[in-house]
Amino acid sequence: MSDETTNLVAINEGEENTTPDVDYLQTWKITEFTEVMNETFKQKYNEDLNITVNTLNNYFRDLENDEIHYLNRINGVKIYDPMDLNIAEFIAIKRSKKLNKGISWQLPQIFDAIKRDLPCRPKPEATDSQTSTKETSEEITKQLEEFKESFKETLIEIVKLEVGQRNDIQQQLLEMKQANEKQVNRTMVEVMQKQSEFRAHARAEWDKKSPSERFEGLIFKREKIKEREQFIDEYVEKKFMEWIIEQTNS
Repeated sequence: MSDETTNLVAINEGEENTTPDVDYLQTWKITEFTEVMNETFKQKYNEDLNITVNTLNNYFRDLENDEIHYLNRINGVKIYDPMDLNIAEFIAIKRSKKLNKGISWQLPQIFDAIKRDLPCRPKPEATDSQTSTKETSEEITKQLEEFKESFKETLIEIVKLEVGQRNDIQQQLLEMKQANEKQVNRTMVEVMQKQSEFRAHARAEWDKKSPSERFEGLIFKREKIKEREQFIDEYVEKKFMEWIIEQTNS
């Protein structure tokens, strides 16, 4: 590894086996992390990096998609710490021709080097909430399968009955089917209403954020659309899962 890489790795010596708890570490959200990254790079290498929130977010999203390195999360919000800063610096160095002897590495090469040479955080184990949600989904699927099997057995029994009895039971089944469809429709409407409600709450929470978190640009301010949509999606997903678990346990 290069001298720069050696210096980066030294920041996190002994962290390979750290626990997922991040309370004792210095941590940042994405906007703060971006500022720290630019300031650190300027101090260490006397170079204006000017990396953006979007760029950093894309790097770490791709690292997670490739199952190389995962971010910590608190209540669904991505949290960055010195290990993540170490990795971000490594990527920036490899992308800089000035610091990398006139060569700019491609991201696949950089990611391979990260996986090989740097301490990385493994995929976290599923939380109790995620486990409960999975179990709830599996239980619903099981109930549906049982209903289908019961319905099939009932149809077989109908075939064996006299015509008059058969018509009576067919009418009962039709009424059951109609009632079930109404219940499904009511449930779908309630789900859509809840998602719309949570999305409105999420937008209101986003609007409470500071201008530096919501907008970018020095002269012409523009809203960070991608960050806003990611925030809203994560908020809605979190609240919706909590609502499903609450409905299941009630």
